[in-house]
Amino acid sequence: VKDFEDLHRIAEQQSLTYAQHLQSYKEEKTNLEETINKLEQGIKPFPDYVIKLQQLLTDELFKLYPTNFQIKILADCMEIKDPKWQNAIEGYLDKQKFYLLVPQDYYADALRIYNQVKKEMKIYDAGLVDIKKLGKEYHNTPLDNSLAEEIETNDQEVRLYIDYLLGQVIKCEDVKLLNTYKTAITPEGMLYKNYVGRKINPIRYLNPFIGRHSTEIQLANNRKDLANLSKTLEETDKLYNQYRVLASYSIPNQNEINNHQERIQQYITVPSLEEELA
Repeated sequence: VKDFEDLHRIAEQQSLTYAQHLQSYKEEKTNLEETINKLEQGIKPFPDYVIKLQQLLTDELFKLYPTNFQIKILADCMEIKDPKWQNAIEGYLDKQKFYLLVPQDYYADALRIYNQVKKEMKIYDAGLVDIKKLGKEYHNTPLDNSLAEEIETNDQEVRLYIDYLLGQVIKCEDVKLLNTYKTAITPEGMLYKNYVGRKINPIRYLNPFIGRHSTEIQLANNRKDLANLSKTLEETDKLYNQYRVLASYSIPNQNEINNHQERIQQYITVPSLEEELA
């Protein structure tokens, strides 16, 4: 009986575990399908905190300044010339590519509003670019062969901020030459900066956000993830059903086990009797 009890307990535990996995995979599948649907409409899946702050500032600033204006996400305002440098630029900028550009004269109010809601709305890491101050204080020219050369934009504010961020980062094809520059990066994302060489985490550029082609790349990545997840979901569902069936069996009592053993013994003795009769 103990063996049956142990088997039944394991089946129940496994059934519960796989049920939890199924629920998690189904939620993930729903999210992926929603992301794919938005991407097919040309809507990039920017982090929630970015969209929340963008919408909040648009609504609140309009109350103060009821005119037409736009709060721009940096990644939406530029293109990358050579796809070879997409990963390096995406990885180097990281969360900076999600920074918001508000109208220069509204910056103080935007910063005040952000500060008021940051805890209540749990908005962290979102950035507001102070273009007005940057324009007054930054007058450097981007270095030759810098990452800034790979950025195309018709927005002068974006141009200024990108030159500030990427204008001193040299494009370097050979990792052996990285430390001959103050700051340099390879197409594969090996970065040399502040006397330290390191590899940028690929998670930063796995799903790109900069440029029109980034939507196509994300769409392909998400479709592949959905196909893999659907397969995992199917396999998990089979395992769940198998353990669920096992867990549904009732545990036999000792009398049932004894009767079963007697029947087995009878079947075993039949051939011997047949031999004796022969």
